[in-house]
Amino acid sequence: MINIAICDDNVFTTTQIENLITSFMKHKNVEYNIDVYFDGSTLLNGCSTTCVYDLAFLDIEMRVDGITVARKMREKSYDTVIIFISAYTSYCQELFEVEPLRFVQKPIDQVRFNEYLELALKKIISEKKIYSFL
Repeated sequence: MINIAICDDNVFTTTQIENLITSFMKHKNVEYNIDVYFDGSTLLNGCSTTCVYDLAFLDIEMRVDGITVARKMREKSYDTVIIFISAYTSYCQELFEVEPLRFVQKPIDQVRFNEYLELALKKIISEKKIYSFL
């Protein structure tokens, strides 16, 4: 089971991402769970003791922005794979500090999104296999 968080203050975007993930995961026959958040503080509250998310799609510009959320996740040593999604490319320098897997620019290109989701899935599955043998 792959646990996924989507955090964006735009309902259209969260719905679009959710639909893209659903289509991709069904095609790959992968079990998944998606939780949607509309601001970073709500996501962080959901991760207060442990973070159950294997993958998080984070918007940059929202109340409690995605970069702050990612920093707090990294400070707590969460291994969540992070993909930023934003229309703003001016934050690239800050993004490197939190080691995201990728950055998806809005409007979302489905082909590129699927490529990044495939990459994230491979990373998550390989890490879960390693941990299962330790």
